[in-house]
Amino acid sequence: MKLQDLEAVLPADIVRKGLDYFAADLVDNLAEQDYKWQADVHGTHTYTVSIELAEDRVINWFCDCPYDWGPICKHVAAVLFAIRTKRGEADLAKMPYAGKVIQHKGKKTKKQKTDPVEQILGLLKKKELQELLQYLAKREDEVRAYVLTKYSDRLPLSSKKEFEQLVKSVIKSHISDRHGFIDYRSSARLGDQLYRLIAEASGTWPLIYLCEEVIDQGASACMEADDSSGSIGGAIDFAFNQLYDLAVADSGASQQVLDYLFSMALKKHSHNKYDGFDWGGNFRHLATLAVQSKKEAEILIQSLDQYVASKQDEKYGRYEIEQAELQKLKLLETWRTSAEAESYLLGHVHLTGFRRKALEKAWVEERYKAVQQLAEDGIVADERFAGLVAEWKNWLIRVAEATGDQKKLIELMEAKYLATGEINYYRQLKKLLPKAVFAQKVAVYIERFEKRLRPYGGGFSSHVAAIYQEEGQLDELMGLIATHPSLNLLDHYRTLLAKDHQALYLQLYDRGVRQKMDHSSNRLAYQECCHYLNWMMKLGGRELVRQIIADWQETYPRRWAMLEELSFIKI
Repeated sequence: MKLQDLEAVLPADIVRKGLDYFAADLVDNLAEQDYKWQADVHGTHTYTVSIELAEDRVINWFCDCPYDWGPICKHVAAVLFAIRTKRGEADLAKMPYAGKVIQHKGKKTKKQKTDPVEQILGLLKKKELQELLQYLAKREDEVRAYVLTKYSDRLPLSSKKEFEQLVKSVIKSHISDRHGFIDYRSSARLGDQLYRLIAEASGTWPLIYLCEEVIDQGASACMEADDSSGSIGGAIDFAFNQLYDLAVADSGASQQVLDYLFSMALKKHSHNKYDGFDWGGNFRHLATLAVQSKKEAEILIQSLDQYVASKQDEKYGRYEIEQAELQKLKLLETWRTSAEAESYLLGHVHLTGFRRKALEKAWVEERYKAVQQLAEDGIVADERFAGLVAEWKNWLIRVAEATGDQKKLIELMEAKYLATGEINYYRQLKKLLPKAVFAQKVAVYIERFEKRLRPYGGGFSSHVAAIYQEEGQLDELMGLIATHPSLNLLDHYRTLLAKDHQALYLQLYDRGVRQKMDHSSNRLAYQECCHYLNWMMKLGGRELVRQIIADWQETYPRRWAMLEELSFIKI
């Protein structure tokens, strides 16, 4: 997004909160180097924000706060406003919401002051700056981590051991306590810095060594970290992707590189520390990509067999076994005969991935009886897994369509429709069945969907509503909504129903919006109520809205945010 488009692109509540933070002078230590900005934002805790720009465009951002309700948090928004202001591209007083937020909070922006630290740093000589940085790097882990990450490419690293030490130093600088634990914020920063180490690696062997160490040491670090943000795991996955790119046939990698990748992956794929993270499976995939001869293929096949045998007695080892068996199948298809590969495939259809492959193969070869048998066997074998059963039934539908078995197709479609309520199946049944027969079926479908809700006291059935809409029975649809009204439903069907049911719509909006305001206590909820009032006016309910506003002003005279939002409604 463009830096100047923040108000248009970001959610309104994030814009307001970010501007509130910025206006309250909660953005601290804002600094820029090579279009990369960093700052601290003081909130519930002090959070670190980093933002990367390309001219006037924001291309990357990061915050170590735990917010995960959207792509961007209020702390990042606050720093974006600070950047815009520092670059002289914005005037706080002219920003949307600014006057409102500052007046409401009773805070004023501080006058720009000259930072004495900046003045001192500007007066220091080169040797003094070097001594200062060395002092800080020895005592401040964050400074040490930044220097290691930002400038490690200038080190004359050549041996694997040196890269091992580099990654170890970066990880060590993020340890949060004397027990070796890495907390949430430090984990987020560590993952980001490990990612950058790999992204900025120069040369094939430095890249390989860095990726290997990030995977090995990163996996160990995950065991002692709160990586709920997935940052360390993301860096490890990025490392694997770099190695995959080197191992594929058209990468142009040398035989020496491929031999190294094969040997490394073969050695590490069964290590216990990768269990439960899919990283062992990633090593097996890497080994398969790096195989260059029948001899290597046989070595890997033997290793995969040993791994599968070691997992047979584990309660939760089915996924790992299946992935290893699929890798073996790939090797058999490439390095052994097609008959051996086919036999192995059909001998393992009890595993989901194998059944999928067998179904696809039989389908392409138009062996529909084989497809039907595989699907029916899968339905029985996987009866405890609703998602898989649905998948295998879809294959039966495909077979019925391909073979022209109308009776079977209708039976399968109807079962799928009643199980899922998906309107697409309803439409297909409407095409397949005679008009008179289908008309009788519609009443049956409505009864079935309503019956499901009776044990729960009844309620609004979206499947019944979809039938009414599909059949153009809009009066029945309006009656269903009126029986189980909600503001969300009124919004959803407004375009379809409001014009022909204006009075009832306004009555239901009136009841719903009053109930919502009774349970509201924040600005966002007040804005939602005002959203409904605006729609009521568009439906011709201006006098009703005027009365609602008057009632709220009398009932809630101390809800300042509510009164302010109501003042924006033009009646």
